[in-house]
Amino acid sequence: DYLEADRLFRIVLQYNPGKKAEIDARLEGITSLYIEKGNSLLAEREFDAALIHYNKTFDIIPNYAPALAAIERVRQTRENIARAMQLATEAERLEATQKHADALALLNQAIALDPLPQYRTRAGVMQNLIEAERNPTAFAQRIINEYRGGVLLRRVAAKRAEVLQVHKQNEVRDSGWKILLSTGQYKYEARYDLLTPTDTFLYVWQINLRDRSVIPLNRLSEELMK
Repeated sequence: DYLEADRLFRIVLQYNPGKKAEIDARLEGITSLYIEKGNSLLAEREFDAALIHYNKTFDIIPNYAPALAAIERVRQTRENIARAMQLATEAERLEATQKHADALALLNQAIALDPLPQYRTRAGVMQNLIEAERNPTAFAQRIINEYRGGVLLRRVAAKRAEVLQVHKQNEVRDSGWKILLSTGQYKYEARYDLLTPTDTFLYVWQINLRDRSVIPLNRLSEELMK
């Protein structure tokens, strides 16, 4: 009960003015607790509750400077959130008209004001679409190359080396990596075929350029990803 503690401290001060410095320090400690609680509420976007705690400090220390600064932070935070929402809405409109670079610029502004995960996700999608429009085949190949630190490239190379230990070079047909257009917008297929007189290894994955996801299209490719 901070307000009751404040009342009692002030009664003590009336009877013993010599304790002023000590009591002022205790009162400062009480107001700081209100500020700390307000700050935690602000971090959770409980703005009205945060303001209640900040304003309570004025019952103890009028015009308490840290509380005034905290109240200004609430105002600015609310303003930033509202502006970020406007920018994100405008970015959505631009995305619908295929203006991905302009949409990305607005989303980056929104992130600077209010770094919500959904804004970051959408910005990542816009960046992917820009890359896809610039050179979709090269982008698809880069996604495969970078997938989980290059695990697919390493494992295909390891399988090729394993095959060459059993068969002669001229007995192995190696297609190399091929990037082909797939069904669906912004979707491509990555293929790698190894054929020997006794075995056939056909690897194929679908790549979604929009979100950089890689989906195996047969069991052999799925096993390679484990």
